[in-house]
Amino acid sequence: MDPILLAALKVEVDQGYSIAAALTFVLCDIISKLGDERKYIWKARWSPAKVMYFLTRYYGLIVLIAIFAAYKKHNPSPEL
Repeated sequence: MDPILLAALKVEVDQGYSIAAALTFVLCDIISKLGDERKYIWKARWSPAKVMYFLTRYYGLIVLIAIFAAYKKHNPSPEL
């Protein structure tokens, strides 16, 4: 098999692993801080700072989920 094709396939696989790892890291961070977030952020009254917090906190998660879904759509796992 062509070495360039093998390198491209390896990059493709590594990209999938990287996306899954990033999504896992963000989810673990959100879950680990959920108690403090509920205590200090959710119970506070709405303000521009609270809106910005939610936008910055969950924007990355939404983007990573969209990237992961698009990756899985275009690169489905082979059936066994």
